[in-house]
Amino acid sequence: MYGIKGQLLKAFLVVIAALSLTTTFVLMINLQVTQEYKTATDVMVAKYQLLESGAALNEAFNTIMLSIDTDVHETDQQLLDVKNDIASQKLFLEENLTDIQSKANFIGFAASLDEFINLVDEGVARFRGGNIDSYYDDYNAATKQFEFVQDNGTILLFGELEHIASRREELSNLYKTTLISGTILLIFFIFGCMLYVLKFSKKFVRPLHNLTVATKKLAAGEIDVRIQKELLALPNETGILANSFDQMAISLQDKVYRLNKSNKEIAESAKKFEEKNEELQKLNQFMVDREIKMIELKEEIKALKGG
Repeated sequence: MYGIKGQLLKAFLVVIAALSLTTTFVLMINLQVTQEYKTATDVMVAKYQLLESGAALNEAFNTIMLSIDTDVHETDQQLLDVKNDIASQKLFLEENLTDIQSKANFIGFAASLDEFINLVDEGVARFRGGNIDSYYDDYNAATKQFEFVQDNGTILLFGELEHIASRREELSNLYKTTLISGTILLIFFIFGCMLYVLKFSKKFVRPLHNLTVATKKLAAGEIDVRIQKELLALPNETGILANSFDQMAISLQDKVYRLNKSNKEIAESAKKFEEKNEELQKLNQFMVDREIKMIELKEEIKALKGG
């Protein structure tokens, strides 16, 4: 059972829910666009950092191969840190790359980088093992492979820039479409809410109007007025008020009926009383007239005796 307060709250919640759905839709699309931009930026940064890590690995390799007085522990730790960075950056890119061309460029770059890492590990191992004969071959092979890594890195970065440019146009179109769709949806919801509010207000005001009309008729003396059944069946305060008014009208009609009946009985009694009164007056007049005649008759008899 919904009272007037409950119905008003329901209407308010419907309007708020409609506006919330529209706002949520627009926010979700904006969030998606923002996330796309963020992911693209993070991928670009990760690729650049991967190139930097490759350059850091080459620098560490050169330090080991070209410098005699180097701290073995420090250089080994440097190599380990760089390879850990490379591994984490590759893992991030493997999980976040979605464009097919970007994936293909990354696979080629990752393969060349892995080969460079293997050449570095093998060259350092042989150098540390005292194998001087392969020193120049190892160094030249690693250097040549690093150049190949740089070439693939350049392709990787430019490919990502092209992908971002294309995605930027797609995301821009998506954002514009979302704004247009959100605006249309918002207008639609506002129009729908207005219709709902008008329908609700009509449904809410019409029973009160009908009840007011019935009250005016009763005040004007139309005691036979009755409340419409649909008003009596309303499960809210208006229905309660309508039932109370209807009971009052029935009670008033019954009292008026009894009063009219009593007035009629009093009028009939008064009429009978008047009739009895007329009969008594006639009888009294007859008795008076009779008494006068008796007096006159006695005087006539007395006069006759005296004569």
